[in-house]
Amino acid sequence: MMLGLIIFSPMAHAKNETWLAGTRYKGQLTIPMGNQTLLWKCNGSVCRVSGSFTHTLSLEACQSLVKRTGPLRFFKNTQGKIWTYNSKELAECNKAAR
Repeated sequence: MMLGLIIFSPMAHAKNETWLAGTRYKGQLTIPMGNQTLLWKCNGSVCRVSGSFTHTLSLEACQSLVKRTGPLRFFKNTQGKIWTYNSKELAECNKAAR
């Protein structure tokens, strides 16, 4: 029974990938999210975090970052998903800005 849960778990199929966020923030941010802790590394132009994520972008992760950095210019991953500055998804995320 336990084996079936592991094989069919969404995170079991997640691959190592990177999320990137356009922001002027510079430094590192440690942000708890679910059962993980995300370590965002920001260079004043882009913040990035790598890990075992699903292929979709996470509104929760985006909003957690925005609460600390201010609004983002974009939010994307290495699987080709992107929320641009004019997208409704990024507008929803940016509502969480401080």
